[in-house]
Amino acid sequence: MTDVTFQAVVQRVSTLADGGLRVTFDLPEDAILQAAELMAFKREEVALAVSVSMVSALQNSEMQRDDKRQALEAGPKRKSEWKSAKE
Repeated sequence: MTDVTFQAVVQRVSTLADGGLRVTFDLPEDAILQAAELMAFKREEVALAVSVSMVSALQNSEMQRDDKRQALEAGPKRKSEWKSAKE
């Protein structure tokens, strides 16, 4: 059995037409491998046992700070199109 561990934020909990529930999680950008594993489970139609635990407020603030830092670092790398009169 493969265990997949990641930190996430609950983005949405909704009720389906048949009365079932759907939970959507937002994962940080560095959880690509974990997301790939979840996609493989989906393709293979594997049932999962899910256990959730809260992170401490300190861990949560560190996660948010890291997410913001990663977003800034990954932001668009634009070059100025302005040219001086000499060019």
